[in-house]
Amino acid sequence: MRDYYRIEPEEWLFLENKKVKNYQTQAIKNRKSNLEEYVRQWVIKELIDEYKYPIEQLDVESTVRVGADTKFADVVICNKTGKPFIYVETKAYKVIDDSRQVKSYVAAEITCLFGVWTNGETNVFIL
Repeated sequence: MRDYYRIEPEEWLFLENKKVKNYQTQAIKNRKSNLEEYVRQWVIKELIDEYKYPIEQLDVESTVRVGADTKFADVVICNKTGKPFIYVETKAYKVIDDSRQVKSYVAAEITCLFGVWTNGETNVFIL
């Protein structure tokens, strides 16, 4: 992916998702915030513009069954049959975390071959 750049809340995609819409409202009220949503929107834009994934193959806040728990993946790239192919977990810009969460998503879904963890500064790819 190209270097991180901030996308203004008015340009965000997937606003039909209540969580994304709520983050947009917060970001508009406080333009200096460091919301994780900025990184997610950057990833979405990169997937569409640079990697040429059609928006129809992308989803946000998609449910993932991990054991008995239900989790929500930040971004999912689906294959042509609509099954998860790549999970992307995002964190706020430069926030330190680890990739265990996305690793559990990849392990839980047989159709998923890859995972990506990013905070906009660091990208970790999981196979």
